[in-house]
Amino acid sequence: MKKLNMILSCFFACMMIAQICTAHHHIYGELLESKAEAVVSVNAVMSMELRMMGQGEDEESRVEFSGVLVNESGLVMVPYNSFSGENIKRIFSGMGAGIDVNVSLQDLTVVVDGEEYDGYLVATDSDFDLAFIQLENTEGKTFSYVDLSESQSPEIGSTIYYLSRLGEGFDYAPHVREARITGTLNRPRQAYITNIGMAGLGMPVFNVEGEVVGIATTLQDPTAEGGGSAGGGMGFGAMFQSMGSSATGQSVVLSVDFVLPLIRAAEERAGEE
Repeated sequence: MKKLNMILSCFFACMMIAQICTAHHHIYGELLESKAEAVVSVNAVMSMELRMMGQGEDEESRVEFSGVLVNESGLVMVPYNSFSGENIKRIFSGMGAGIDVNVSLQDLTVVVDGEEYDGYLVATDSDFDLAFIQLENTEGKTFSYVDLSESQSPEIGSTIYYLSRLGEGFDYAPHVREARITGTLNRPRQAYITNIGMAGLGMPVFNVEGEVVGIATTLQDPTAEGGGSAGGGMGFGAMFQSMGSSATGQSVVLSVDFVLPLIRAAEERAGEE
């Protein structure tokens, strides 16, 4: 009888686990169906001028990353350090005197649902590692976007989900990834620690019910003063992609309460242009 009870207990436990896993799998399809149109692909053309001991080198490169529409008028939120070059400057600055690096943005285009738009930078916030791009020549079109006005708080240990897009060679296909909330942070500001990948930075994250629980980004270590590897013989574009936003920072999930004022300010600036 005891053996039978053990078998039944294992059976029901397996059934419960299977139901939970099945429920979690549903979120992938739900997010792709309801949010993918708001996830866009951004192409930035960057130039870098490097001067070292009287020698100079100039290079131009194209960088691809994902962004998300945050209003119907074409305002896109992106990870700032994906194209700002701040991490490259920070790393080179830790290599000693006599090194001068200048990184500049030359061009921005945004692919929305297969259609390409020019864009211009309207606002940046290096503290939160976020930037905002306004689409141009939209001819009054309204866009699908992720509504950040309502959100929930994540739980420690919970799984979070986010969307991003593959590159041009894969037709900018949208897909869902997952990460976890692994702890909390109080300094330099309150946030949730996460193991989210670079593709999720600058993007909203969702719980298993599909509710927004925050914005994934990085917070820089205020005590860090550069250092690290400058990438060896790595090309400029590869350096951007490999360093991303986390060279001297910690991946976190911020409450949308921190981000909503940034969106409002960006909307005001876009309206002034």
